[in-house]
This record gives sequence, structure tokens and C-alpha cells, in this order.
Amino acid sequence: MTLEKQLISKTFYETFMESNENVHPIRVLGELYVAEQQNEVPDLTNIRFAQGEVYFLNKDYEAAIFKWESIPNELGPWAQKNMADAYFELDLLSNAEDFYKSIETDSEVLKTEVLLQLFSLYIQRGKLEMAVGSIKDAVRLNPDYPDVTDLARGFFEEHSDWGNAVELAVNEAIRTESLSWFEVLHSYVDQGRTAKMEPNYFSEALSVLYRVDHAHFESLSAALWSSYKKSGLYFSWLKEYNHLLLNMEPGRSHTWGQLSELYKDTYFELISGKHLIRDLSHLIPNHITNWLKIAAPSHSLVSASAVLAWSEIFPSNIDSSAVSEAEGLVNRSVRYQDGLEESFKLFENVMKWAKEKGVLMGERFEWMVRELLDLDAGHLLIAGTASNGKSSFVNTLLGEELMGDSTSASVLFKDSDVAEIHAVTDEEVRSISDLEDFRQSAEKASRHLYDAECHSPFYRIIDLLLLIRQVLRGKANSEMVCSNISISQTACCLS
Repeated sequence: MTLEKQLISKTFYETFMESNENVHPIRVLGELYVAEQQNEVPDLTNIRFAQGEVYFLNKDYEAAIFKWESIPNELGPWAQKNMADAYFELDLLSNAEDFYKSIETDSEVLKTEVLLQLFSLYIQRGKLEMAVGSIKDAVRLNPDYPDVTDLARGFFEEHSDWGNAVELAVNEAIRTESLSWFEVLHSYVDQGRTAKMEPNYFSEALSVLYRVDHAHFESLSAALWSSYKKSGLYFSWLKEYNHLLLNMEPGRSHTWGQLSELYKDTYFELISGKHLIRDLSHLIPNHITNWLKIAAPSHSLVSASAVLAWSEIFPSNIDSSAVSEAEGLVNRSVRYQDGLEESFKLFENVMKWAKEKGVLMGERFEWMVRELLDLDAGHLLIAGTASNGKSSFVNTLLGEELMGDSTSASVLFKDSDVAEIHAVTDEEVRSISDLEDFRQSAEKASRHLYDAECHSPFYRIIDLLLLIRQVLRGKANSEMVCSNISISQTACCLS
């Protein structure tokens, strides 16, 4: 046992007990005291100190104080601390406090012991603020001292001092890089103890945890995210967290499923129309850049699309490397399975926002969406520059002069046994019964859409094109295509 441990436990006297294990310490020390007095220059300091310990352990506190009053050597500060301990045991708390405060020493261990004793004394006297000060000083001075941080944590939690409890957890998590302290912090977040604290208070702790363990970093980030979402500091959290993550390189060694989902939900919430664009312009660029970095496979294309869309609005606010990565993801992507569903959700959000703001989107938009959602119908797009023969080609397919050479409007032809044409504008959908009226209107109204139902071979052509694609993919043979080329003379022209 080291000397400091002996002094703390008041067992220094055991150094005099060698070969005297069966004799009471009082007798051994008494005989040594008498023998030392016979020397020409007696040194009774250590013996008196040891005698004081034995008296203290046997609850003779007054005798112990008497022995410790005259200890001039390096044991003097410890003797003073022991005297304070004796007054503490005698319930003379004011005297004990004075002695504790008067101790001067360079020993970090003794300073810590004094602070812990003052901590206990202040609790007993009901001076909780002073107790807080003492235990915080002890943690600050010697956080690795046995049980000191556990004592502090227990005291703060017992008295619902959550500010100091959170501070302790954050500081110890950063200092020790121990997952156990991060788990304590996580529990405080889940309990709502951190919701009113500024988000930047946790930045350093999150940075350390990111380096230590990605899974715990993601879990704590998600907990803080959820906590701040319910408070007035939500936008501050998004700004601070995105700034933090922007300087990290998460990589793909860890699948950031929980964070990716949070980024996705938050992005769609932000653009849902509840917030003004000026309130979002400083948040969105970093948000979608980070989302792209950590996106789970199911979100990669959506995050890339968000980056490309916003780079058109704020080109200078999104890093060019993020834009390049997003372009690469889109170019390399296979068919996006949930694209239609996600697009329709976005359309519904836009329409909801428009109605709430009193903005009329027009009948054309809803009509186009309804047509695209008709998954049972095939669509063949015929497009080109002005005067390049589009109208003649369409008329040839239809077998009727429906389209004029200068038609600039968009026309959708559907196969039907009943001929009917509708003009779709922003204001209304109206029926057109006269063919000449249709031709003239289609030439003048470039922003109108026309829904023309008539007997049309387009669906046969689409079937043929789909079959050809199957051949190219090895899912059909050329004989099947040849048998379908005779569908119509028009189809043969296409072949």
C-alpha cells in the first residue's frame, strides 16, 4: 500500500507494527514513544501522527485531535485534514469546515480528499449550492480519482440538477472517449433533459463519438434530432449538425439507415410549403449535400435529384463536387422503382401548398398527372423542332388530316371507338366538336393541351416497340416481331 493510501485510510500506524502483529497498536506506539524520548534529539512527529490515527479509529476523537495538533513535518497538512475529520465526527461542522479550508498543500490527492469531505459536509449542512461547487471542483481537479465522477453524477441526478448532470456527461465523454458516458448522455437526451440547450453545445462530443464509434454516433445524432424537432431550436440544430457533418467524410463502411431516413423526412418536411424559401435557403444546400453523402441505397437517387434540383436554384451555394457526384448517381442509376410514387407525393405537396397560399396551379397540371398515373396505358412521344414533319407523320399514322403544319400545341391521341376532343387549359376542360375549330385552336394556343380520342393505331405501335425491346433484352425472338410487323401498313413503315 502506498503512503497516500495509508494516509487516506488512516492506516499509517501499520508501518510501526512489523513483528508486533499480536500486540495492540496503542501499546506498541506507547513503547516507541517512550523509547524515542530517551534520544538526545527526539523526533516524535510520526509516532504522534500514528497514535492519532489509532485514537480516531477507536472513536476517541478528542485524543486524536490532541495528538495531531503538533505535527510540523510533511504530514502536517494530513494531520490538519484528520483534525477536520475528527470535528466532523463530533458534529462540530463549523470547526471542521474551517480546518478543511485552512489546509495548504501541493498534493493533488489531499486536495481532492478535502473537496470530497467538504462536499459531504455541505450536504449535511444543507448548503447544496456549496456542495455542487465542491464536487465540481473535485471533478475538475482530479476526474480519475476513484468514484469522484460517479459521486457527482449520483448527486446531480438525485437533486434533478440536469444542467450539471449533462455538463458532466458531455465533459467526461469527451475526456475519456468512453461509450458508457456517451450512453449516459444519450439517456439524458431521451429523457428530454437537453431540449433547451443550444445545439452547438454537443458538437465536440459528437465529433469525438464519430471518431470512436459510428453506430453510437448515428444513434445519439438521431436522439438529439428527435428531441430538437419538438423545440424552438430545431432550425438551429439542423444548421449546426449539417455544418458538423459537412466537415466529416462518413464513407460507406457504415450504412447510415437511421440518419438517411431523418434527412429524407426532414427534406420533404422543409419543402412541404410550411416555410418560406428565405427561411430555408441557408439550410437546404448543406442539408442535401450531407444527405447525398450518407444516403442509404434506397435514398441515393432521391438525394441526388434534390441536389441537382436545388443547384439550379442556388448554384453558388452547393459545392460542385456534390453536384458532380449527384449527376454521376443519376446517370449510373437503374430504373428507379419508387420514382412514380415519390413524384406523385411531391406533386401532392406542391398542390397542397398552392391551395393554402391561394395560388392556382391550373387544370393542365392535374390533367397531366392523371394521365401519367394511368399505368395501364403506353405512351409514345413524338417531338421535334418546328416544320420538321411531325404533323405529317402523325396524320399519316391516323389516316386523317387532323394536325396542321404549324400546330404548336401538345396533343394526346387515345384509341377510342367514339371520336371526341377536349381542350385542357389552366382554367377549364372544354369539349371541341368542330374539327376546324380544333385545328385553328391548336395552331394558336401553344400552352394548351388537347385530349383527342379517335380510332388510333398508336397502341399497336407501342406494343410492337415493347416487343422489340424484349428481343433486345433476350426475352422474345425475332419470329414474334416479324409476325407482328403485319399489324398494319403503318407499323411496317416504322419497321
